[in-house]
Amino acid sequence: MHSLPFFLWSLIMSLKKTRACWLNMLQRCENQWHSEYPAYGGRGITICDEWHSFDAFLADMGCKPDGMSLDRRDNDKGYSPQNCRWATPSQQQLNRRMPSHNKTKVKGVLKVGNNWLARGTFQGKQTLLYWGRSYNDAVQARQDWEQGTMQELLKDKS
Repeated sequence: MHSLPFFLWSLIMSLKKTRACWLNMLQRCENQWHSEYPAYGGRGITICDEWHSFDAFLADMGCKPDGMSLDRRDNDKGYSPQNCRWATPSQQQLNRRMPSHNKTKVKGVLKVGNNWLARGTFQGKQTLLYWGRSYNDAVQARQDWEQGTMQELLKDKS
């Protein structure tokens, strides 16, 4: 029985994972019967023309790194080389779109009665960042938390 050299086997497996990611992207955006279509194609998320070719997608993005998934930097824009990256689950968690029920237009900031609440969730842990009467202080607390969390992520990578 002939076996492939490890590097070749590894490359084939990496290409299969990348292709599966690409196919899922296409399905979410273009197949109205896909379970996630309403959150993607149904709300206008598109795929650039070039990326309808797997070869073009692969040339722009490279192979999918282990432990990462395809992420759009701006969740209101489509899939394109300028808007996509491979991201860790932690990076993706910080890059969610704002829930439609959020009336403050700031992620993690809510009005509760006469008070403002700021919170952050990271790696499954929710943290109360601010509780009080000032909207501006709640927003600042959330922004400070996001900045600190991103610095921790970058520090962990180095």
